[in-house]
Amino acid sequence: MGMQKRFCISLVLSLIGLISIHVLSLYVKPVEITSDQLKEFYGRYVRIEGLVKENSLTESKYQVLTILDGKGKEVQVFSYKVVNVSIGDFVVVEGTVEKYMGKWEIVTNGKVWRKSKYQEKLLTLSQLASFPGKFVGMKIEVRGIVKSSSMYGFVLEDGKYAIEVISPFDCKENSLVEVEGKFLYNKRNFSYYILATKVKEIG
Repeated sequence: MGMQKRFCISLVLSLIGLISIHVLSLYVKPVEITSDQLKEFYGRYVRIEGLVKENSLTESKYQVLTILDGKGKEVQVFSYKVVNVSIGDFVVVEGTVEKYMGKWEIVTNGKVWRKSKYQEKLLTLSQLASFPGKFVGMKIEVRGIVKSSSMYGFVLEDGKYAIEVISPFDCKENSLVEVEGKFLYNKRNFSYYILATKVKEIG
């Protein structure tokens, strides 16, 4: 089979998939699921929320995201349209559950958006890492996955960046949380941390 014929077949299949997703988004109400339910809802139009861990473009300019759901598990998202989200953003995704190269994923036609109710006042760990001096002493709000819990608090991660959180609140490891508190600098060990005043599980 010639290269041109293969390209045409690939293009036709992509268009069919794109049209199918668009039609589903117009007439079908998405089912809210978690990562554990992907297999159960194969071929169905679904909705899932999570934290963006990875964000990349394919050679064909399609977008591939890896998000962490409320249980801290990875879900791959393939979007035919490029969406304006960044690592550390808390997003909502709507699309169909498909299986590609043995792995479950959600395929969407650009139905990915930041959860606007909180997004404007929320910071990402990426922002804190890039401009830490700007936020020292300020009350901040961030989202992330709880890792390495101890009697003094826990480490908050977003898949790329991490920060220590001093907290009296109990949190389950791998849970998705929203943290409010003061962003501070420890001169003894030259590190930044958050002194939490509120921790809320959102996953």
